[in-house]
Amino acid sequence: MNLFGIDGKIYKFLDKFWHMVWIGVLWIICSIPIITIGASSTAAYYAMVRSVRRNEDNSTRDFFKSFKQNFAQATIMTVVYIIVGAAFSFAAWFYYHNQGSFNLGLRWFYYIVILVYLCTITYSFSWLSRYEMSTFHALTYPIAITL
Repeated sequence: MNLFGIDGKIYKFLDKFWHMVWIGVLWIICSIPIITIGASSTAAYYAMVRSVRRNEDNSTRDFFKSFKQNFAQATIMTVVYIIVGAAFSFAAWFYYHNQGSFNLGLRWFYYIVILVYLCTITYSFSWLSRYEMSTFHALTYPIAITL
């Protein structure tokens, strides 16, 4: 087996690396309007699994297929996550600036809720790319998995 040939390990590694870089570029371009970051993340996860794990060479087509397929549901989920994140940010600003300092127990509870919120975001869009489910289930299942 030729190390530098088409069937060699170096070529296969560089091919997968190129697909990962290209999917990352597509994700950045499609995430420029912040409201589409959920659909872009869903599409990036779908295309990454198809190109890196299954060795398929259609990463651009897979990306835009998933982007189009999950656009409406992922955008709704993104809006929900933005609203919840804004509420958490406002609550943190309010407590830190208007009441002096956080109660220690309340502070740790708030940190745990924020951690669950962030973990839920990462799970929900990857699940949406792999499974067909309602928006409610796509928002609630990751909470159960995180906890």
